[in-house]
Amino acid sequence: MTRTITIRAEGTPAMLLPPQQFPPVDGLKLYPAQPTLEDRIDGRSDVMTSTRVDSATYMVERAGDYALPSIDIGWWNVGSGKVEQVHLEAVPLKGIATSVAAGPAASNQSARRWTWDGIVDFIFDHWLTALLVVAATAGIAWFAPRVARRASASLHRRHQAYLQSEAFAFSRLRRAIRHRDAKASYFALLEWLSHLNATQPPITAGAFKAVARDPELDRQLDAIESELFGNRHNPARWSPRRLLHRVAAARRRLRPRAGSRATTGLPPSLNPLGAPKVAAYRKPAR
Repeated sequence: MTRTITIRAEGTPAMLLPPQQFPPVDGLKLYPAQPTLEDRIDGRSDVMTSTRVDSATYMVERAGDYALPSIDIGWWNVGSGKVEQVHLEAVPLKGIATSVAAGPAASNQSARRWTWDGIVDFIFDHWLTALLVVAATAGIAWFAPRVARRASASLHRRHQAYLQSEAFAFSRLRRAIRHRDAKASYFALLEWLSHLNATQPPITAGAFKAVARDPELDRQLDAIESELFGNRHNPARWSPRRLLHRVAAARRRLRPRAGSRATTGLPPSLNPLGAPKVAAYRKPAR
């Protein structure tokens, strides 16, 4: 018997997932296998999904009733901020020792026993179990398509909501900055700013610099604007690493926090009533 434990998680590499130990059982020979580690990154959301698979094979040395021990896996719940555990129940196992000397004769005798008459007799002897199996199979066949459609629709709605979220816009901004693309970084910044303060009209890069109050952030954004819309022959230099660091720091200060009444979000004075709305991708006037 092969016992397999699969652990999947998001946001952490597979090498950091906890390895699983398979305790030995008296009467069973244990053969652990090498673990399998896999990391996948979604190209759209940059979300890392890691998988770790641990397995071991138990070989029966003598006949008897056995139980593969239960396993507890501890993990840190980011949402609740505490350690939780996953409990895997013990697996009952009935071991039957076979003699090699019996060889093909025993195999042929067992094959002859499973005739159609034997199958019919078995069904009649266990008719209640067979009826429950048929009913369960019919129920699964009836409800499975509906459940699958609902699950697919729910996943689609959640994916579409994420594509319109501030987190997705910021991931696009982070990716553009890391690729050292000034044009893509600037317009990704404007798009992200339109999601940062969803209750008010989109703000401009200048308004963002005013409320962030970060001189280093001002210098980096001025350098990008100079490279895009100023002197192209002698543009000011900008640092992707510094820009990303300062934008992330401003995001932590300005983004509204879920569940808190008082937030440090953008003040309403940046978008006074009656002020014209500025398009998210309008180039600044020079």
